[in-house]
Amino acid sequence: MTPRAAELIRSNLVSFVRKAFAGLHPGELLGVQPYVSYLCYELSKLFEGDITRLIINLPPRHLKSFIGSVCFAAWWLAHRPSSKVMIVTYSEPLARNLGHRIQAILRSSWYQQLFPTRISANHSSVTDFSTIQGGGVYAVSFGGSITGYGGDLIIFDDPLNISDAGNEQQLQRVNDGFDPLVMSRLNHPKTDPVVIIAHRLAENDLAGFLLQQGGWERVVLPFVATQDATYGAWHRRKGELLRPEAYGEHEVARIKAGGSYETLYQQCVGAEEQRITPDHFGRYRGYEVPMLRAVVLSVDASQCSGPKNSFSVIQAWWYSGEDHYLLDQWRSQCDYEELWRAYSVFCKRYNPSAALIERAANGYALIRDSKRRRRRLRVAEIATDRRSKTARLVPHLETIRAGRIKLPRDADFVDNYIAEFAASKRTTFDQVDATTQYLEWIAKQPPLLVPPPRAVAVARNPSGPACVSDQAASVSYSRSPGGLLGLMNLMSELAV
Repeated sequence: MTPRAAELIRSNLVSFVRKAFAGLHPGELLGVQPYVSYLCYELSKLFEGDITRLIINLPPRHLKSFIGSVCFAAWWLAHRPSSKVMIVTYSEPLARNLGHRIQAILRSSWYQQLFPTRISANHSSVTDFSTIQGGGVYAVSFGGSITGYGGDLIIFDDPLNISDAGNEQQLQRVNDGFDPLVMSRLNHPKTDPVVIIAHRLAENDLAGFLLQQGGWERVVLPFVATQDATYGAWHRRKGELLRPEAYGEHEVARIKAGGSYETLYQQCVGAEEQRITPDHFGRYRGYEVPMLRAVVLSVDASQCSGPKNSFSVIQAWWYSGEDHYLLDQWRSQCDYEELWRAYSVFCKRYNPSAALIERAANGYALIRDSKRRRRRLRVAEIATDRRSKTARLVPHLETIRAGRIKLPRDADFVDNYIAEFAASKRTTFDQVDATTQYLEWIAKQPPLLVPPPRAVAVARNPSGPACVSDQAASVSYSRSPGGLLGLMNLMSELAV
């Protein structure tokens, strides 16, 4: 090692990170990645005491734990070997992994050549070890034992597992426990630094909870830049990947198609770019929808009737190119019998190509009866989703905000439908859930075929046009243009 290289590693966190990466990842190259230098710059501010509270939000597989926990803890002890470092994370295996990699750096020949810090032989477990200078590292899961331990630096790495995104109880548990279980462990609460390194998972995850309180600096770096931005000396252009050498075109497309792209990869939960307003919805008149079309029903079934219970919703959708037309909607706080009657009316009215029904509440009975009594209709059983309702909506925000949802101009349900989407704090989600269920399903389907017309009785009238006597043609169309279109569709198929 040249004297120049040694001096850079001693004095510059970026150089330290590069050396540590080469030591722990033989044969791999870190490469020149501007975001790594920027993260090191922000962590250096924390090290120097310029800031004391820092949140770092990064997408998965971008070295956040390696840089923010492993390297930063080793760097901290290299210069302050008598300091206590506490690392908290969501699981014991991750705590062990972080402790093991920190020890690997401290025991490396290059580290011991450059720094005086040494691990004590008498206290050297993977998650709890001391230095001979009196400092050390204690790595623990959030649910582990923290009592009796203190820190001059606390690193909270991944407060939540990715699978906790829809677990409201766990989200609240971490938020409620952060101050009494973590912040209370600071040896000098006023001056000791705390850094939180995490993906965004939900609007009310720990990062969102703390940002609402204020007093925290934040570094947020999306997977794909949404606009031109300058980070110190680094200028990032709109559309630029955070790690362009690591992700090819097909991998980027796969990530963008995932259900958690905006939240987990773009880190924009609750941001202004996620707001929905009435202007985001297009409008159409009945004659703009073709008579021959493949309709999909999306059903969100509640458990039971009553003013204090959830609504059941049935929506009829038609898809054209990039646009989605909501033809009709029924919504009621109802029992199962009323739900079945409304479902039957929609099936007769629109002759749908498929019906999407979630396996929950009265959806189980609706799936059973639909398969038994309407055998020609394709029923797609939708598995329950552990994600929060907001998390389920996030992947479809771009579609909605681009005006791809078209609503009938004169239907009486439209104002209430838009109000549910545009509410700053939603108290109901039934219309949103039925819509996101449809959008998620249709995105994975090949072009749908219009089902054959049901049998009808046609009588020729010598003095006038044919008379259609089938019940499907007799439905009322006064409330929805879809009803009129259903009648026109039927007549067209009969060549009347």
